[in-house]
Amino acid sequence: LHSLQKYCGTDSVVTIPNSVFAIEKEAFRGNEHIEKVIIPITVKHIDELAFAECKNLKTVEIHCPTISFKKNPFFNSASEFEIIFKGTKADFEKAAGKVKIAVDEYQSGDYHHPTATHFEYYKIITYSHIFSSDEYEPFTCTVKCSDGELVYHQMPYRTRQERTT
Repeated sequence: LHSLQKYCGTDSVVTIPNSVFAIEKEAFRGNEHIEKVIIPITVKHIDELAFAECKNLKTVEIHCPTISFKKNPFFNSASEFEIIFKGTKADFEKAAGKVKIAVDEYQSGDYHHPTATHFEYYKIITYSHIFSSDEYEPFTCTVKCSDGELVYHQMPYRTRQERTT
C-alpha cells in the first residue's frame, strides 16, 4: 500500500486507487478541477489540509467507516459540500471528532505574595473540527451516513475552559 502525496491531475471526479492507505498533507490543496472524490475502504487516514482550498469540491464519498482525520482536511473548501459516509453517524463523529490544537495554561494571583487570598489556575483548550474555515467564509457540510444525516456549519474554533483551584 502507498500514501498519496500529491494529486496533479485535472479530472473533476477522482477515484483514489485501492492501493492507497493514506492521503497526505495538502495532497489536493488548491486543486480547482476536483468536484468529487471517492475514497476507498483501504484509506485509513486523511492528513491535515488534504483538500484545503478545493473551492469546487462538492462531494466526498468515504467507504471506510474507521477512517481518521487530522485537523482541517477540508479547510476553506467549497461553501456547500456533502460527504457520503459508508458508516453510522456515531462512526463519523468518532472519526471526525475534535482535534486538540492548543492548550494554554493561566494562573491568577501571585503564589509568593504574602497578602494573596486566592489563586486560580485554568486551562483553555482549543479544538478544531475537520470542517473549519476562515472567519469570513461560511460553509455548510451535510454528511449522509447509513443511519441519517449530520450537518456542520461554520465553526472555526471551539473553546472549552477547565478551572482547577
